[in-house]
Amino acid sequence: MGIKIAKAMGANVSAFSTTESKRSLVSSCGADNFIVSTDSKQMKESEGKFDIILNTIPVYHDFYAYQKTLNSKGIQVILGLHSGLVAAKLTDDLTFGNSRIKFSGIILIII
Repeated sequence: MGIKIAKAMGANVSAFSTTESKRSLVSSCGADNFIVSTDSKQMKESEGKFDIILNTIPVYHDFYAYQKTLNSKGIQVILGLHSGLVAAKLTDDLTFGNSRIKFSGIILIII
């Protein structure tokens, strides 16, 4: 859904996946580029190219691996709910909101 919204807003969209198997899916959603994040050559070629990364991976992962793909003013927004949010919040707090890693913490309370 994020790909479709970004395309509708006129963005040039790249999608990351750990495997080649999602290439046709992201292409059908309108992505302009596809990067296999486990391919070190593709990740190296992507360094410094992005303004924003909407990270929707719902389980803990090395989200810092994607930081190198951001340009000097780029930010990564972590949307997936996992323990990495604690690190993102702490980093953002320690830098007085100037961190290049942002988050959207969603807390579900069951009564």
